Amino acid sequence: MIYTLPLTGGRTLYGLALGILMLDTKFPRLPGDVGHAATWPFPVAYRIVRGALPERMTVPEADPALLEPFTDSARELEELGACLRSSPAAGSWRRTSAS
Repeated sequence: MIYTLPLTGGRTLYGLALGILMLDTKFPRLPGDVGHAATWPFPVAYRIVRGALPERMTVPEADPALLEPFTDSARELEELGACLRSSPAAGSWRRTSAS
């Protein structure tokens, strides 16, 4: 028996299982690191949050000016169809507000 599904909607990309927000860093990332695409057994999409430098993330309170770049980057991944998850590397993300 052959099943057919109606095709509706549309995106530019399909099959992205995971969307990952990355800090604005540059250092080697070996397989097993969240920032190495070969770590994942499925397709992933990355967005680098420009200006999200470690020193702006690890002070007692994260720089509130980073909220918009993080939100914008997350929305870009959503628009691509990536299932968005966030995971801090080495506990470097902090809350930007008390709410």
